[in-house]
Amino acid sequence: MMYSSSRRASFLSQFMHFNNGSSPVSVGGNATLTQASSTHLAIPAGVGASVTLMATLLQQVQLQDALVLEAIQRLWKSDVPSKVNVFGWRLLLNRLPTRTALHHRGILTNHHELSCVFCFQQAEDENHLFFSCPFSKGVWNKVLSWLGTSLQTGVEGRDHFLLFGDLFKMKDKGRVRYLVWLATTWNISNLRNKVIFKGNIPDVSSLLETIKLHSWLWLTSRYGRKTCIPFPF
Repeated sequence: MMYSSSRRASFLSQFMHFNNGSSPVSVGGNATLTQASSTHLAIPAGVGASVTLMATLLQQVQLQDALVLEAIQRLWKSDVPSKVNVFGWRLLLNRLPTRTALHHRGILTNHHELSCVFCFQQAEDENHLFFSCPFSKGVWNKVLSWLGTSLQTGVEGRDHFLLFGDLFKMKDKGRVRYLVWLATTWNISNLRNKVIFKGNIPDVSSLLETIKLHSWLWLTSRYGRKTCIPFPF
């Protein structure tokens, strides 16, 4: 794997810290909420990881099927901030606290609170929120158009992740080919939170610009601003 031991430890710590039901969940800035009282999809910073945490994490991963394992192995190599990798990890494992997930845990009991905040047509689970919601589909269409490519319709979750990465044939592609995918899902999640907690109005074009900005910042922070950028910024 491409991670250093220190970065891997930080990654594992963040994952396990968020996986505990009573752990504080960062919501941006200096605010925190407990997972039990929040529908936020943000991920907290971590502090070191023990052998016990690593064993628990690996045990969870080993329970997944081969495609999930392949997706996670590719995710490890992505050059994005650790908190974004943690977010991607949880998304691929279907462990984000969406409204449907919180309902299954008995946290959200009112069925009227389960609707997607973008379309209000279906309950908010991970596949709907990130891939099948009309708003999210519009975002992916814009992203793929920006990249000058296309992806078959009806693909969700890990399959979407794997197929998206296979669209790009580039040097060192393991580090950058999923960067835009993570920037897209990360920013869909952030916008969802802002709609709920700040009353923001969803806008596909504005979100696309934010996705481009994060993709550029993450890429140049790793390779420098004079690098040959493989995306049409």
